[in-house]
Amino acid sequence: MAASGKTTAVHFSLIFFVMLSIILGVVAYLNFKDLAEQQALVKSTDDRLQVAEAALKGRITEVDALKTVIGYPDLPEVGATDPAQGTVIREAQNAIANYGTDPASQQLVDALQKVRAEYDKKIEELGQARASLADASARVASLRSDFDARRTSIDSERARANDELVKVESTTNELLKTKDSQIEDLRKQLNDAQFELNQTRAQLTAQLRDLNEDMVKLRDINDGLRDKLAAIQNFSFAKPDGKIVRVDQVSRLVWIDLGEADNLRRRINFSVYKKDAVEIARDREDIIGSIEVVRLISPHLAEARILKEDLARPMAPGDSIYTPVWSPGQTEKFAFVGLIDMDNDGNHTKEDRERLHELLWAAGAKISSETLEDGERVGESELDITTRFLVVGHTPDPVTDARPSEQPVVQKLMTHRREMLNEARLNGIRVVSLNQFKDYIGYVPKRRLWAPGMQETWTLKSGSRNDPSGDQTDPSSTGRVSGLFYEDERRERDLRPNSSSGQASSLFNK
Repeated sequence: MAASGKTTAVHFSLIFFVMLSIILGVVAYLNFKDLAEQQALVKSTDDRLQVAEAALKGRITEVDALKTVIGYPDLPEVGATDPAQGTVIREAQNAIANYGTDPASQQLVDALQKVRAEYDKKIEELGQARASLADASARVASLRSDFDARRTSIDSERARANDELVKVESTTNELLKTKDSQIEDLRKQLNDAQFELNQTRAQLTAQLRDLNEDMVKLRDINDGLRDKLAAIQNFSFAKPDGKIVRVDQVSRLVWIDLGEADNLRRRINFSVYKKDAVEIARDREDIIGSIEVVRLISPHLAEARILKEDLARPMAPGDSIYTPVWSPGQTEKFAFVGLIDMDNDGNHTKEDRERLHELLWAAGAKISSETLEDGERVGESELDITTRFLVVGHTPDPVTDARPSEQPVVQKLMTHRREMLNEARLNGIRVVSLNQFKDYIGYVPKRRLWAPGMQETWTLKSGSRNDPSGDQTDPSSTGRVSGLFYEDERRERDLRPNSSSGQASSLFNK
């Protein structure tokens, strides 16, 4: 068939296959070139991998050798990134902390160096200790040698002492037998003497009891005779302290021959006796009045006011004055037993005792011993001859005057009264009643006067009488006083001058 000039499908197919062949050839060439490069790269990589594996095996061998050196060859993990428990690093750190000298150390070599330094130090100390031990051993050996020598000497002395002890024991036993025989004889003599002594003591006890009974009887008889003699003779050894040199009945003042030179004090009270009185402080009936010193004029002259006076026996110059609580240059001492009632109102209060203390203090006197309202005794435990008077106050009757709650106090007062009376008798102390004592010191009870505006009420001892209607009235005083007492007080105040000139009459200067 003749060829045609048109392009047909065959032409296109042929072109396609030619182009495909060319492309495939190019691609195949290119792929072959890349394969050769990749093969060369793989070979190079295999060579480096072999070198790395050889190096890794070397490192592993070195790590195993290092673990063996450290002491942990069986531990699989080193713990470089995570030092957990069971790794070489953690176990090494634990070993450093447990066995090293410095737990803070983190390096094994540093820990070993410190351990070695500590070890060397201990070795040096051990050497020194061994040297000291050697010296001590030498001294011990020397001491042991001395001890052995001394023990030998002591053993020798002990043997000799034992021989002497045997001899002494033999001699002592013989002496003891002799002494035992003597002691037995003495014991028999002592028993005989003790029997005789007991008999003699019994006889003497009976005689002493009889003598005590006789003494009590004789003392009672002596006390009775003394009381009878005192009642018959009524003798007193008291002497006047001074005398009155002038009397002014208008101003109710007197002047006495005592003053500053006699250590006289203001506010001292004196009892007054007639100038022809034979004795002083013998009986209350001898007292004609009382005075109180109000002013010191000269060394031997003082002014006093009249507190109380017997109108039948008025005071006159020459009358004697006396008080037991004051003596020139001497401190008088007094004892008081019982309850104190200074105003004779039947009440024994603390104020009465304070008034008594004030009077004694003003006169310069002291209280050697006294019993208080609670029954206790204060002051000296026993009276002695320096006490001038034993003043006996009121002692309540435990049957009629004391309530059951007051019985212990009354018993104490009665016991102290008996003891102090016995002490006064043994020491020759004069016993006087409280009223006698107040008369001797010239004390005048103070009247209780009510003044307008006073709110105080005074309790009566026996209370007030019952109202006729049967109601009990208030047992207290209203404090109102009869106008008659105001009149007496006004009259006495009008007779008393306001002050004294302090000048004595010229008659006393002659």
